[in-house]
Amino acid sequence: MIQSLLVYIGVSLILFFLGWHLNRRESQLKLLKPDAELPFWSWEIVVSIIVVTLMMGLRFQTGSDYDMYLKQFQHVRETGEFARVDLEIGFYWITRLFAASGLHFAFYFGFWGLIQAFALYFGLRHHKHLLPWVGMILILGPYGFNYLTFMRQWTISMMLVAMIPLIEQRKFIPYFLLTLLAITIHKSAWLLIVFYFLPFIKVNPKSPKVLLIIFVACVILGIWPIWFRLLGFVPDFLDFIGYHKYGHHLVDVIHGQFRNIGWGPLHLISLLSSFIFIYFYPQVKSYFKSDKLLPIFFLLAFVGTCYENIMMNTHHSMLRPVEYLYIFIVIMIAYCVTYLIATKQYLKATVCCLIPCSYTIIDIIKVSASEVSQQSLFYHFIF
Repeated sequence: MIQSLLVYIGVSLILFFLGWHLNRRESQLKLLKPDAELPFWSWEIVVSIIVVTLMMGLRFQTGSDYDMYLKQFQHVRETGEFARVDLEIGFYWITRLFAASGLHFAFYFGFWGLIQAFALYFGLRHHKHLLPWVGMILILGPYGFNYLTFMRQWTISMMLVAMIPLIEQRKFIPYFLLTLLAITIHKSAWLLIVFYFLPFIKVNPKSPKVLLIIFVACVILGIWPIWFRLLGFVPDFLDFIGYHKYGHHLVDVIHGQFRNIGWGPLHLISLLSSFIFIYFYPQVKSYFKSDKLLPIFFLLAFVGTCYENIMMNTHHSMLRPVEYLYIFIVIMIAYCVTYLIATKQYLKATVCCLIPCSYTIIDIIKVSASEVSQQSLFYHFIF
């Protein structure tokens, strides 16, 4: 437990400091030249990418899917093929390249961490004010364990962050080509085409009331999702989008056998984290009124949290598509904290940061104290 806390808190603080130092340097530069901007290859960003790469590469049996990916890597090294027949061609060739190289599997996992960090920081290179908070909230927040688990989907999720300017500029062709590339990593990446059209919906609230009503309605509907019985087509839909191994589980859900996610501190933290970015959005939008990407970030985050909560008690497979949108919830919380600090609302900023960042810490303490330990949550080193 102590080792995991040290790693997660340590990495988050390092990423925070590097993001803070980079933003501070750029702010000082803008005092002299208002249009000046530090380059993407600033040393703070390079070191941040290295830190994430090392964290992802040096882990062992951390994340629920880690063993699966490791076994597939070893099987490719031994036989030249995946043990599973449904893994995508792009992912296969990257895996085969690393397997054939003879490099330790740490380089393989580190490579995916490198791609993820590169795409995230590249996507936020013009939003350096968010970087101190994004890294911290990603590691310590409600979706840190997801990030460590779903390697392929989070790679595409980070790619999507870098692709957001293509949505804002209505450049469908390059966006579509990048989506095709993403599909070779995970078949479900075709959902990125749907995400391209979501921001055409304009959300310009002067008050968060309507948004909060929609969010609360999704939470209530998700508690006892009897409406799911109307969705008999969902198993076939899951087959189509690449989650065919989960489709048969939903037959029970359609017939009323729901999950019952508890209302403990972790669930409440997730709900409060979403409440924070929804409640402050009108103020954040007014403050960052020249930020053309903010409305897109918000809409994707809002759709993500509403979908997550309305599907909460169906089946865990129904939450897999929303993995692509969790990063935008992280980004929106970072916007809120940045806004509150900029407007000198320091107590609110502290609360809005501590709420999501308490998630991983509480989860580790909870798991370590339970009789059935979820070891994949803990950070183990390869040595």
